[in-house]
Amino acid sequence: MGAVAQQKDVEADAAAQPSGYADIFGESLPEFDTIGGTAYAHGDDERFYVLVQDRNVPFRKNIIDGYNRIKVSQLSDLRDMKIKQTPIGQSAAYVLQRPRGGKVFNGKPLGDKLLRTMLLPSILSTFKALHDEGLTYRYLSPDRVFYTSSQQDEIMLLESFSVPAGLQMPFSYEAIPHGMVDPSARGEGTPADDFYALGVFITHLLTGRDPIGGRSEHSYQQARMTQGSFAAVLSGNNITGAVSALLRGLLQDDVEQRWGHRDVMNWLNGELRRAAPGGGQWVMGQPISIGGRTLTDRRAIAAALQANPDAADALYKRKTTAQWAAQLAPGSEVHQALVNLMDYGNTTKRVDASVNGQDATFARFCSLLDPFGPIRFRTLCFMPDGVGSYFAAHYLQDNKEQLSDLKTLMSGNIWHGLMEIRALMDGSESQVDQM
Repeated sequence: MGAVAQQKDVEADAAAQPSGYADIFGESLPEFDTIGGTAYAHGDDERFYVLVQDRNVPFRKNIIDGYNRIKVSQLSDLRDMKIKQTPIGQSAAYVLQRPRGGKVFNGKPLGDKLLRTMLLPSILSTFKALHDEGLTYRYLSPDRVFYTSSQQDEIMLLESFSVPAGLQMPFSYEAIPHGMVDPSARGEGTPADDFYALGVFITHLLTGRDPIGGRSEHSYQQARMTQGSFAAVLSGNNITGAVSALLRGLLQDDVEQRWGHRDVMNWLNGELRRAAPGGGQWVMGQPISIGGRTLTDRRAIAAALQANPDAADALYKRKTTAQWAAQLAPGSEVHQALVNLMDYGNTTKRVDASVNGQDATFARFCSLLDPFGPIRFRTLCFMPDGVGSYFAAHYLQDNKEQLSDLKTLMSGNIWHGLMEIRALMDGSESQVDQM
């Protein structure tokens, strides 16, 4: 297709480098602002803008480092970065390529042609460049997609490093697990999370509205868990034919079945295939009553148990650990390892679980119920790879109870045991022999 992994011309790139840092802060450019950065014109040079990092908002250093290796024309290029005196004090100032054609989405539904010829090729190029480096974008929304120039014949995505991953992405764009946690705790995610967001983004642009509509976040989340994301996101919107097949693949809740780069490329090239149907792997064998609600979805049950710890203890004691492992685990070969992890916090029975208390047992039980969802421990609820930004948010707010709970979680064998349970439930290679 030519647009995928398109490389910039090195000589032209060098010729377009911004000049110095003297008097670079021009007028404010709020369309490029983020929670973590305030944007200014780069003096009189319209080719660039300057983003000043808020020192109280964590940034994604891995993405900044990745810019040194990634040169793809569909992603706003980081040309320079220095610590200097800025309009908000001493801080990091990033010089970035400035799109000049305005936002692609103006609130009105966009056509299928634009989707096929410009949007998807450009986004796929950016995703592939990042994913090939082990990075994720995690900031897809209509506010981050611009026309490169006034000719409006190319697309550019803005940076995604000035805020923690997922922090400023619309709630509806997050897959179910990330929608269960505070925005600061959503984590870097995987390429599958970028492609889920792409499915919601396409729906948003084709219909002209955020798929959450007038629903609350809670009701939207419940709809996704009971109906599946495809039905909940489209929710009455009449999108049919080939685009419907694309969305069904991108909005697949089973990460293993969700479409990725190759699938979307094949779709663009005219290959039509049906996405795998959503499974019922999250349905419990019988309804569970918690806090006046009757639930069957394991993910919803884990969330409800955190709000009702007494119910968690009562539910867990209904069966032996071995019975829970047999019901919830993917295969008998991991049952004994799971039993040891649940009862002892490790697979070798070195320490009795009582040293960690009921809170640790509850956290393990939640990981057994929802191995792809958040870590749930006392006051804490966060995606495992979001622990850094989650800690930073609580540290900046001086939330002593959460900081104490994080210290407890990390100081013993609780964290290691939770990661081991998740690896076993995921079918990943276990690290039990190293514990």
